[in-house]
Amino acid sequence: RTVVNPNTRALFRGVNLREFTFQFKMIAESQQEAAIVEQIVKHFRTQMYPDTYPVNIGNNVSADLGFAFPNVFEITFKYKNGINERIPRINFCYLRNVSTTINPTGGTFRRDGQPNEIDLTLSFVEYRTLNKKDIEAGY
Repeated sequence: RTVVNPNTRALFRGVNLREFTFQFKMIAESQQEAAIVEQIVKHFRTQMYPDTYPVNIGNNVSADLGFAFPNVFEITFKYKNGINERIPRINFCYLRNVSTTINPTGGTFRRDGQPNEIDLTLSFVEYRTLNKKDIEAGY
């Protein structure tokens, strides 16, 4: 009995962009904190989307010609008032996804309608791929 050797080899086809996900649990202890949590969530949702390039096509009608890239984020890890050198650095990133879970551990709301608790998940992707020199530099 014999089997033909398939001569399978690995091919290098490029480098993938690194992706990062961060999760935050925000529990407001006051109406003021609930308003701040709402602003935080809205900020990230707003920054995830691009601006558009509108063009006037006549008769007070406009259309979007294209998209401007959304803002990039600089993510650093701090430790004792400085950057934590024990964790690989992250290049500039685009915010790819914002996910919220409202009141994950209960179904009640504050008197003003704000949720008591929000789980916020942010997913980022680096704006470019890395190479060997980037890893040697701490990325």
